[in-house]
Amino acid sequence: MNLKYLPTILIAILYYIFGKLCFYLIPANAIISINIFLPEGIALAFAISFGYKIVPGIFIGQFLLALSTHIAPMPALFISIINSIEAIIAIYLFQKLEISKKLDTFGDILKFSFMILFILQPFSAILSNSVLINYIDTSSAKFLYNTFAWYFGNIMGQLLLAPLLIKLIAEYKQINFKELFFYTAIYSFYIYALTILLDISNPFILLTLSLGVIIFITIKKNILYANTLILFNSFITAYSIKLGIGAFSNLSIVDNTINYNLYILSHIIIIWILGVLFEERKQYQKTLEKRIEEEVEKNKKQQLTIMQKNRLAQMGELLNMIAHQWKQPLNNLVLLNQILIHKYEDKKLTDKDIEFFKINSKEEINYMSNIINNFINFFKKDDEIVYFSINHAIKNTIDLIKPILDKNKIKLRIISNEEYYIYGYPKSISQTILNILNNSIEAFEKNDIQNKLITISISKYSQDIIIEISDNAGGIDEDIIDNIFDPYFTTKIDKHGTGLGLFISKTLIENHFNSKLDVENIQNGVKFIITLKGESNV
Repeated sequence: MNLKYLPTILIAILYYIFGKLCFYLIPANAIISINIFLPEGIALAFAISFGYKIVPGIFIGQFLLALSTHIAPMPALFISIINSIEAIIAIYLFQKLEISKKLDTFGDILKFSFMILFILQPFSAILSNSVLINYIDTSSAKFLYNTFAWYFGNIMGQLLLAPLLIKLIAEYKQINFKELFFYTAIYSFYIYALTILLDISNPFILLTLSLGVIIFITIKKNILYANTLILFNSFITAYSIKLGIGAFSNLSIVDNTINYNLYILSHIIIIWILGVLFEERKQYQKTLEKRIEEEVEKNKKQQLTIMQKNRLAQMGELLNMIAHQWKQPLNNLVLLNQILIHKYEDKKLTDKDIEFFKINSKEEINYMSNIINNFINFFKKDDEIVYFSINHAIKNTIDLIKPILDKNKIKLRIISNEEYYIYGYPKSISQTILNILNNSIEAFEKNDIQNKLITISISKYSQDIIIEISDNAGGIDEDIIDNIFDPYFTTKIDKHGTGLGLFISKTLIENHFNSKLDVENIQNGVKFIITLKGESNV
């Protein structure tokens, strides 16, 4: 057998079997029944899930079911055609209204319910009963009742079973069927005990006991679980009506059936309202979490870009500093070389001169090599947290730029009563200090200050270590002082400033030490304040 015909054959069989099951549980004299008519739910679900190719199966299933209720072949044929057209309309409307097969939003549920209540079932109920009125001796009042019974029974079947099957078919790979079976078995026994073993005769008590569990399952699991439980509730409760016991056995068969339908309908309405609320909340949380992850990832990439740009800027600073440091030893080497050449040209070169050249040139070369190593070590990234001396880290930083300070005639003073230690990344402190000192040096160059002075003060307040770096270079314009830690903010456009130094410094202090970096103007200058929180540095 070709598997492509399997859904068509399956829908025909299921339509017929569930139709006979419905008539068995709550008997009807003909195909018209006010009872929940599950075949309509099956037909709608299969039509939406598999498309137009399923329509012949719906036609066959309806035709065979109609014949089995002693309907003449001709009206049975017309009714089957009407049901098939109903399925075609349903497929078209479901696509046109852009309803998701997940049925997990209020919009989708409202559109789906509107389609059933105001289009599909009025079409099916009115036309099918119009066909039957020509073959059944009935009054106009009976026609209205039959139309209502057809309409009510069919919408109940579609509202109860169609959403369940649509979700089941669409999401079967994600469903834990063992768990679903477990919940269904427990709940079915619970309802069986209430309706048949305990024979609870009050509909409100039964509704309360049943609905409480359904609400719990809807919140704990999802709509699909709750809808499955309601389906089995409908079977068991309908069976209690057949036995003449339970909450729906005290009135006529029609009244009992209507009350039973309303009992099931109340379950459907409650779980869809609650279920969609919780589903939309879950979707909102997932969307929010996804957006947060995307923003975090975006921020990480931005931070990486900023770090890379800053590293390039640091390389430029590094080369500039090395150039400053190498000028004197290079001059010494040039001088030694010239002395050696003159001695050779005058034929006065002796072994003593060669030895002098060798020793002194080696010292200068070693000095230059040490400068390179110091800079490389300074800019090398810290890999782990260590316990280090803040005073030592600051001294190493000052040693690197001392030639620049001397060249610009900047006096630097360190005030500290003792040596302070902390857990963290020493290079982060050094780099922060270097960026701040570079800003002071550039401010001095720009403002042409006499008696240039930078003061670094280290002290302790409670558990916090406070590093204050101040200068008398004129301060920062109050209009921009709040922006100096922003990325890419720079006042050194003519010097190709990146605007990243202070931003990186603040980021290092905040991220590596869980601490803060602030700035304020003081008399004739500016003060940067690094507050290292003692309790947060490990």
